[in-house]
Amino acid sequence: MIAWGGVWAQGVVYALTRLYLFLNGGAHSYTELLVSDAFLGTNTWLMIINLLPIHPLDGSRAWSLFPLLWQRMRKPAAYNPGVFIRDVPVGPYAQKGVDLSVVVEDTDEDEDRKKREKKANEQRFQKMVDQINEATQDPHFGKEEEEK
Repeated sequence: MIAWGGVWAQGVVYALTRLYLFLNGGAHSYTELLVSDAFLGTNTWLMIINLLPIHPLDGSRAWSLFPLLWQRMRKPAAYNPGVFIRDVPVGPYAQKGVDLSVVVEDTDEDEDRKKREKKANEQRFQKMVDQINEATQDPHFGKEEEEK
């Protein structure tokens, strides 16, 4: 979603420039012509190039939004973990429509995975501590070097 922010901002600049030129009756000076060309022509090319699906550009991440939206729209709202009961419209003014929660990434799975990893790491650490404690309680611990 953030990857679309720059393109949206460039689109706003484009629309405001078009509106200014429309209300002003076009560019009346050479400076206005240069500025409008930069805000319209150059800005359009920047938007197009920025949306190319190439890694360093935003397009490499931006286009992944549409499959996510499509997948979320196909899920029934009752099974969509991004929807909370308080977000479901009720009453005479409730309308069926696109679920706006589709733009929010579901992080429950990621959080569960992190919790499992943390617990496994804690268990491994505790096992190492127990092994060290067990070894240090051995009556022969550290005496091999003393005998030499």
